Amino acid sequence: MAQTTSALAQVFTRMEEMNVPVNRDRVHRAFRIAEQYYGATLHWTGISFTDHVLEVLHTLLPFNPDEDTIIACILHHVLKTRLMTLPELEAQFGLPVRQLVSGVHL
Repeated sequence: MAQTTSALAQVFTRMEEMNVPVNRDRVHRAFRIAEQYYGATLHWTGISFTDHVLEVLHTLLPFNPDEDTIIACILHHVLKTRLMTLPELEAQFGLPVRQLVSGVHL
């Protein structure tokens, strides 16, 4: 968990350096949900889903994503777990996040 927290802190630092405005509490909430739903499940690449999400997020940051895109990136595999539905995703994070996640996986 400490390693993940450190990795997320690095993401926040990069966002600040790139002047990406973000609500840290909302992003933290998304990340906690991702950790809960992904658990120790491995991505097809052999790394944990949590590590995969952080790698994708680091790849995305140079494109100056907005907050909803960052959250969608963090949660882009929650539908595969079948523990969260699109309506639940929308209720917790709004329509733009729902649309982004559904556009990636449906």
